[in-house]
Amino acid sequence: MFVGDSFAAAFAQANPDVFDEVHDIGSRPVDISARLAACDLVVSVMDSDLVMRAVAAGRPVAMVDSLFSFWRHDRSLDEIAGLCASAPLSDYAGLTAHFGKLSPHEQILAAHVLADQSILQNFPGVPERVQKMVALCGTAFHLTGSIVDSEGLHDAAPAADGEQHDLVINLGGFKNFFLDFEENNDYLELIDVWVRDLLTDWHQLDNVLVCGGAFRGPRQKSITVNGRTAEFTCLSQRPFLREVAAATQYMMTPGLTALHEAMALGRLPMALPEQHYGHVVNMRMLKNTTFARVGATLAVPGVDYPLVEDDFEGTRCIVAQARRLLDDNRGLERFRSMMGDSVQSFFDLTEADRAHGLVELRRTLDGPPVTTVLRNMSESLSGVTCA
Repeated sequence: MFVGDSFAAAFAQANPDVFDEVHDIGSRPVDISARLAACDLVVSVMDSDLVMRAVAAGRPVAMVDSLFSFWRHDRSLDEIAGLCASAPLSDYAGLTAHFGKLSPHEQILAAHVLADQSILQNFPGVPERVQKMVALCGTAFHLTGSIVDSEGLHDAAPAADGEQHDLVINLGGFKNFFLDFEENNDYLELIDVWVRDLLTDWHQLDNVLVCGGAFRGPRQKSITVNGRTAEFTCLSQRPFLREVAAATQYMMTPGLTALHEAMALGRLPMALPEQHYGHVVNMRMLKNTTFARVGATLAVPGVDYPLVEDDFEGTRCIVAQARRLLDDNRGLERFRSMMGDSVQSFFDLTEADRAHGLVELRRTLDGPPVTTVLRNMSESLSGVTCA
């Protein structure tokens, strides 16, 4: 059973074979208390509210987190752990009120303290934060490598005579607390302009596939420039992985799951400019890798880019920067030129360069397979089986 909202719910609905039930609590309020009480195990993917619901229902809960080092906190970890120790654990309403004073990031850290198990995708800063947390709570922390669809990736190898695109561009879900398909979508408009330049300038790109949540259903479109075509669409997960595996070149916004998938497929992608503040942090933490060095950014020389170091406000600044570039002809030309330089640098990478780039990423992000972690975790939870 899946319970969630926003792009996570849209993703679950687009891949219905994975779940017995899908409940989009963003579009329709659902009382899931009875369902939770009957669960063997609740698995929360960075959803602090679901952890509190599970705790109140008295069910074992595992917190899965691919961004553990990203969460910012003004309160100390000791203070957050202290709030957890004094929380009314059997009362969901009481729990939400008790933790209401915490920021959204602090609530996620509190959820890790409340959870029975935490599965953490490796990234710079994660092991250090785990060491601090272990001393504060009884949660069992498990460090893992890529949290990805291993079966789908295994089956994604393209047929030798299969069709392939010259380039696949992955724009991700493009929907969060601020970004949406119909508003605060200036980044999508900027990418639309740039893709037209791409078709104009790069004669080897006859067929380009642009994938993202923003191009599902009626938003799907196709553009042609000088006989070269870019198709904008949203594919379900496994067909998308097959397209990435088969494509001559691959570019993506610098999200961690997409990066782990690319690594598993043996593809070194080019990083597109940041879409939200989390992408800025990712690129900073990976700054010593080939992936980051040839990646693109919205920080265009000569164009003011005031970036607030905050998840929400930083994302607002990124949206404003995309609009700033669209509204400034000189800034837009500089962005096009800078993107052209990044694309050239990426295309110029040799096979040896790309192989080395993958080694750098794997060295930084490696960890035990998530299947092994889940198997070990299930053995520590009496009566629970994790397939």
